[in-house]
Amino acid sequence: MQLGIVGMGRMGANLVRRPRRAGHDCVVYDVRADPVQTLAEGATGATSLDAEGLNILRNADAGTVTRTADAGTTPMTDPQY
Repeated sequence: MQLGIVGMGRMGANLVRRPRRAGHDCVVYDVRADPVQTLAEGATGATSLDAEGLNILRNADAGTVTRTADAGTTPMTDPQY
């Protein structure tokens, strides 16, 4: 099984590490390059969400998106904005 994971913070990183230890393939993306390079060992790292990056993630069997809970993302999820 191949998992697609967007967001390589604390939660996303563990969502990569544990399946990798169990032998599953992972495709990872984060807006910061460092976590992708660190966690891409044994996984496929998408460097952007352009057409190429989306194609890499689209081929995954299952996926998840994690995000930070900071002021920059609040307007995306808070109905009052």
